[in-house]
Amino acid sequence: MTCKFCGSTIDDNVVECPYCGHKTGVGAPADPAAEMTDKFAAQGTQDNKQAKGAKSSGKRSNPFGSIGSAISGGLNKTKSGASGASKTRSSGSSRSPVSGNGLIAIGLVACLLLCLISIISVAGMKKDLENMNQEMLSLFYQIQNSTDKLQQQVNNLEASIGNVSTTITEQTTSRNITITKEPTSVATYVGRGAADDDAQNVPIFTVYAQGFELKFAWQKYDDVSGEWIEVALDNESNNAVYGLHVYTDASKGYSELSAHGVTQAAYGTYRCQVADSYGIKNTASVLLTERSKDEAPTT
Repeated sequence: MTCKFCGSTIDDNVVECPYCGHKTGVGAPADPAAEMTDKFAAQGTQDNKQAKGAKSSGKRSNPFGSIGSAISGGLNKTKSGASGASKTRSSGSSRSPVSGNGLIAIGLVACLLLCLISIISVAGMKKDLENMNQEMLSLFYQIQNSTDKLQQQVNNLEASIGNVSTTITEQTTSRNITITKEPTSVATYVGRGAADDDAQNVPIFTVYAQGFELKFAWQKYDDVSGEWIEVALDNESNNAVYGLHVYTDASKGYSELSAHGVTQAAYGTYRCQVADSYGIKNTASVLLTERSKDEAPTT
């Protein structure tokens, strides 16, 4: 509704006008005397405001005296009231649209700010992704370079192993054991080389060989098992079963099998197997047969 005192547009349910302070009459019966009192009080207040405004603005006083002042005040009041009413109406009628436009503007500004923040965030994320991509590519190239170097080292190692293997094979195949003097088969009698014999530790078989770090092993063929059996020796290099003694000087490439009280079990086929540190072997085989003590030796 419109305030009857100041002309402002106010809510229909208010008891007092928020602009001029007068009672609106809502909720209570109108009092004519109170209304006239309020009207004259409002008019006096308006006149005082206009007088103060004229004095402060430096306007000249009304030359027609108090009557002119009253007429002038009435006209000014009328203009002021009309102007106030129109301003109040325009203010009241345009308050809501202005407020709505402000909210819309605030919303648009907020949206623009959010869009700007989003664009900045996306740009930052894009930059971070590009940096991460560059780092991953750099790491990939480093791993690939390390893998290539490792593969090259493996290839070099394989080549070195191949060269060493070839060298060992060549050296092994080029090496051999040469028996420069082979033993000869002999016939002897039982007991030769014993303590009561005139010829003790008489050499029976003698072998000379050339090679690298040679080792000599005397073996006897076993007719029962069909295998070559080592001539077992004690700490003094004697074999009591066969009555034989073994003497070897590997530094000179020499080994001999001597009579040391030959027994009946000693007769048979023997061989001397010569081997070097590379596993190369060479063998010389001989035969030991029996004869009587008085019989002349034969070969």
